[in-house]
Amino acid sequence: MKKFFLALSVLAMLIFAAVPSHALLSMPDAVPGQDILLPFFLSAITSGESTLLVVQEVHGNATTLAVDVYDIDSTSRHDTTETMSGYDVEAWNVRDDWIASASPTDREALKIDLDGDGVNDHYAGYVKLVNASADANDLVAFIYQIDLSNGIASGLLAVSEEYENTAVALADGMVDATFIELFNADALAAAQMRLVQLAPTTPLAFAKYPRYFVYNSDGTNYIFSWRSDGTNVTAHFDFYNEIEKAYSGNITITHELDIIDVMDIIPSGHTGSYPIGGWIKWKYPGKKGAGFDATREWLMYSYQQVAAASAGANWNIIFEAHTEAFTTSAAY
Repeated sequence: MKKFFLALSVLAMLIFAAVPSHALLSMPDAVPGQDILLPFFLSAITSGESTLLVVQEVHGNATTLAVDVYDIDSTSRHDTTETMSGYDVEAWNVRDDWIASASPTDREALKIDLDGDGVNDHYAGYVKLVNASADANDLVAFIYQIDLSNGIASGLLAVSEEYENTAVALADGMVDATFIELFNADALAAAQMRLVQLAPTTPLAFAKYPRYFVYNSDGTNYIFSWRSDGTNVTAHFDFYNEIEKAYSGNITITHELDIIDVMDIIPSGHTGSYPIGGWIKWKYPGKKGAGFDATREWLMYSYQQVAAASAGANWNIIFEAHTEAFTTSAAY
């Protein structure tokens, strides 16, 4: 009996012992990481809506972050360094703290025409923050998308990129050469197979399932699609409305960060009256067999908002799209 209780005591110690928190490599999980990726920013040029990034150091280790602000085609338009003390919390407005310090030429290159009227009206791109400390999963981060004077505020977790220095993770393609996790089909498929103690198999397809919802004529829904390269890809997908009716259509992405107005891509069969809601089976290869690359990193978010004349009628919300890697079939 004493041996039995001793065994239980040892088991309890193993269960409740404090160990580093590692999540599934290849997924942007809610755990500390070494580096931070802000996979999108969208800020009005002069004032109004902007993207804020908040970073916390959670293990008491002072560090320096190398910051690179990229345009939608992954050209660095501004770089700087930010220092953090142990247990520090730092916040930056991408437009006011970083873009404002870029050169006029680089600020111009960060501009996009969001509403399609021929006039650039927003800054857009993404930001990488690289930790000077190696093997240091010490950072967590938060994204705020705000325009407080117009009643808009929402948020979600930024991407904490984990450091995992193991031979298995490197050999399986779950991390890059510097042992930072990857967010591609190869990495996700390998991580899922290792989780159930099976050897990795080659992924054959990769999917995102973003929801879209356009509330009324003042509403918009943008898809933020971040990739690790800007290869032009056109593929054919199914769009499902909220009564399971499917229509299909093409989507073309041409940048590392594509910002897509869903009203530009939804088949007309789904756009009869407001609200317009549904989801996209955004799976590569598409219905015509195009677009799959197992090594290309890919993250996606759905940004829904209403921007009316009255601030009291306004709202916004951001969701990360669900993701899936397939190892048994490439069929759509």
